[in-house]
Amino acid sequence: MLRIKQKVNRLLTKAFLKNNVISLEKLYSDKLKKLQIFPPETVATPEAVHLPLYKPSENLKSETYTTPEIYTTILDGVLYSPEYNILLTKSRKIILESIHPSNLKMVNFDLNLDSELRRNLYQLQVKKIPGYCSIFRSMRNSFAHALIDNIPRAYLLNQPEYAEFKEIKLLCPNSMTKLESFFIPSLIPSNVVVTPVQSGYLYDVEKFIFPSFFQPAGACYFPSSYLKKLRAEFMPQRQRNKNKRIFISRLKCAEGKTKRHILNESELFEKLSNLGFERYVLEDMSLEAQVELFYDAETVVGADGAGMFWTLFSEKARVLVLFNRTLIPAYYYTIAKNLGHQYRHWCCSEKGKNKSYHYYNFRVDVPKVLELLSTFSEDFD
Repeated sequence: MLRIKQKVNRLLTKAFLKNNVISLEKLYSDKLKKLQIFPPETVATPEAVHLPLYKPSENLKSETYTTPEIYTTILDGVLYSPEYNILLTKSRKIILESIHPSNLKMVNFDLNLDSELRRNLYQLQVKKIPGYCSIFRSMRNSFAHALIDNIPRAYLLNQPEYAEFKEIKLLCPNSMTKLESFFIPSLIPSNVVVTPVQSGYLYDVEKFIFPSFFQPAGACYFPSSYLKKLRAEFMPQRQRNKNKRIFISRLKCAEGKTKRHILNESELFEKLSNLGFERYVLEDMSLEAQVELFYDAETVVGADGAGMFWTLFSEKARVLVLFNRTLIPAYYYTIAKNLGHQYRHWCCSEKGKNKSYHYYNFRVDVPKVLELLSTFSEDFD
């Protein structure tokens, strides 16, 4: 029954995308003008060919990785849905590029193809917003997606052509999260004003500055100029000590949940502590303290999760990611290529677990984890 339901969902999604989604190129044709703030960058990724990548990341199995086209463009006659953080035409077709690539296969789930979608597309009241507006959020606004997919979009408003605009409203459903408030004010130019909007409406925007996404599905590699800005704004203004061996615990964030908690964490940490590791529960730390911690990282070990993305502020660290599945995304590998980290991973194959489901708690092979740590270029004795 489950397989039948999944097949039906795939067919519904395919039909939905065919009939209700339109690309910018098709919508605007030769009138579409893209402004690119970053030139494309290419990095050697020979190890990627051998990584057990899950389906959304399979296109990254290549000897090289090139950053996608990153741009902004000014659109007329579009509607904005704060409920889903997508753009619509006046005829209520969804603009393809406003859906992050990793969300395309989840459209049938995220948009609810039945009554809720029809209500939101055709029955909601439309409010007008004058002037220039933009957005940064997407369908997925978890900590990880906010950090690597959403917040960087706000930086694209630094495009020189937009400096002459008196005001650009950065539309934000309800209010900014703690993470967004930490990063965004330092990444946007002075003429950008964060402007709250309400769910339950569609917004008819006079001039819409559409910011593209930085990453394809499953990757995390930032253009060098953005990475330089991010690290310059938020890294501590002191010498890097590089003396922290960090084990990230997911015990608290997964408390009472099935959310990638390591079931034999105590056994693992007992061995790691003998190698100088300390255990950190990131939920108990301020964002500033987390940046400080990873700024000094020598080695980072942890389960697949948002905490591993703080290695964006580390320098040539040794990173070991523990996965609760046999097929994995390329996030942490591409971060490592971006920042010169050494990268290793361990995959769980216990009882033939589902190859794609990524929330279940799991047990790690402690001896194998220690063996992988020993393969880094410096000894752990």
